[in-house]
Amino acid sequence: MASMKQSSILQGVAQKGSVLQVVSTTKTNTASTSSGTLSDIAGLSLSITPSSTSSKILIMANLAARNATSAIDRFQLVRNSTSLAVSTGGSTTNGSFVGVTSQGGGENVNASIFLDFLDSPASSSSLTYKVQFSTSGGTLFVGRTTAGNYGQTASITLMEVAG
Repeated sequence: MASMKQSSILQGVAQKGSVLQVVSTTKTNTASTSSGTLSDIAGLSLSITPSSTSSKILIMANLAARNATSAIDRFQLVRNSTSLAVSTGGSTTNGSFVGVTSQGGGENVNASIFLDFLDSPASSSSLTYKVQFSTSGGTLFVGRTTAGNYGQTASITLMEVAG
């Protein structure tokens, strides 16, 4: 009888590392920026409410981007108003991901951008995660090539993992 009671108690407790919930959204239209200041990419924002303060949130964002100008393009993950996984290695520009999306391949080829991060928010309140972008020159497009001939979807997925 004791083993049945223990089993019932364990059923109510998630095992560390198990997935508790998954939310996802897909962006099917285009976003663009010509600004050097980070701004939200419309449609790449998603909320989740962790079931425990010990939970971790795995963020997976995937998008295609292109800039017709030779420029440095910056992408960043944000929780509420806190920037996540920001590098401190650059002398002038840092971000979750800094890349050149304008080199080679012509105007119909996009760079694939993957932003993945395991966050430990220590919260059981609703959290909003989003992707931001900026560019050092020209116009940076997300969701289409600079010529506008080929469109690509973008997505953000949040996974709550038991801590």
